[in-house]
Amino acid sequence: MRRLEGKVSIITGAASGIGRATALLFVNEGAQVIVTDINEQGGKDTVAEVGSNAWFLHHDVSREDDWQRVISETLAQFDKLDVLVNNAAISSGEFGVAADPENVTVENWDKIQRVNALGPLLGCKHGIAAMRKSGGGSIVNVSSSGALIPSPMETPYGMTKAGVTNLTLSVAMHCAVNNYNIRCNSIYPGGTRTPMLERLLEVMAADAGVSVDEVATEWGQKNVPLGRLAQPKDIAFAILYLASDESAYVTAEQLVVDGGSRYPSFLSES
Repeated sequence: MRRLEGKVSIITGAASGIGRATALLFVNEGAQVIVTDINEQGGKDTVAEVGSNAWFLHHDVSREDDWQRVISETLAQFDKLDVLVNNAAISSGEFGVAADPENVTVENWDKIQRVNALGPLLGCKHGIAAMRKSGGGSIVNVSSSGALIPSPMETPYGMTKAGVTNLTLSVAMHCAVNNYNIRCNSIYPGGTRTPMLERLLEVMAADAGVSVDEVATEWGQKNVPLGRLAQPKDIAFAILYLASDESAYVTAEQLVVDGGSRYPSFLSES
């Protein structure tokens, strides 16, 4: 049997990158997938690439009424929710603004906070209610290695992703002690070749007068003990494990998928 056979899942931020790779993997493993994003064309492109058993819903994760609508439409169509992947996120770099501790603005902080922190909170809030009606489920919150190491140039991003850690632990314990049969875990991707990172690589490549692939290769070799940046599917496989029944005894876990990049000192020893 496929690992998610018969399960209904919602994946936010699935118009590209990790979300799209996860949607493709989930469908291949037997799931029905609700693809959500504010990027309507990207979301529809994901569904077209994934094929059958995937549907797109426009979704602003920072709005509670959008969460209520997405959950309601999912339950109306499938009568249950088994898996929720809180993946949608934004960074300061997408807006071309400074985000170090001295120059961060309240406006930028508020924008990132609403998507990266409030979004997962609302997802957990309404996901729990839906999963209780379904008899249980699995919530996977996508954090970042930026939550575990200093993020001086992306301070709001790092702060919100660190907040996802406590949210995950709180949700996991709340559901466990109340016997909801709902697990909640978090994933910590390292540098991954998603559109968010590609934009930074393009700037670096232009400054250096080389190709994006050359910059990515050099970055991986210099900063990642495994010697490369992650591909979205590397993260998707970790999400699949936490979504599936293979992790039935795993909750409140922090699964780091960063190629060892938390330990850069070891690179100097090689």
